[in-house]
Amino acid sequence: MNILFVCTGNTCRSPMAEVMMIELLKEKGIKGVEVSSAGTSVSFSSGASYNSIMTMAKKNIDLTSHTSRMLTDGMLSAADAVYTMTRSQAAMVKRMFPGFSGKVRPLAERDITDPFGGDLDEYQTCADEIYAGLLNILGGL
Repeated sequence: MNILFVCTGNTCRSPMAEVMMIELLKEKGIKGVEVSSAGTSVSFSSGASYNSIMTMAKKNIDLTSHTSRMLTDGMLSAADAVYTMTRSQAAMVKRMFPGFSGKVRPLAERDITDPFGGDLDEYQTCADEIYAGLLNILGGL
């Protein structure tokens, strides 16, 4: 199984979702699941945002080696499930790549707010929302 998380710049939400999911899979002893992330608007590769790194560090998860990447049809082709952070991102991915629309859905019923530019509290709230969505995914594995 291959899970792909998608947000806008691939520096905040989707990288946090990726590394938290990897940790959850390890904790639960679930094997055979590949996890990755990408963004819909990545003009150049960069690392995860500082506050994303710090928020994950509080959970003893290392996000320092992350490099942002643009969503491609190859990534979507390899994925079994694609989770976006908002309903509008799901709609955008479906428009950009209509052949993969059946794989694409929001991570949560409510949009996960983009913490970009916010303080650590906003990033922690975002991480908590993502975590709740990840628990729902795990229930279906």
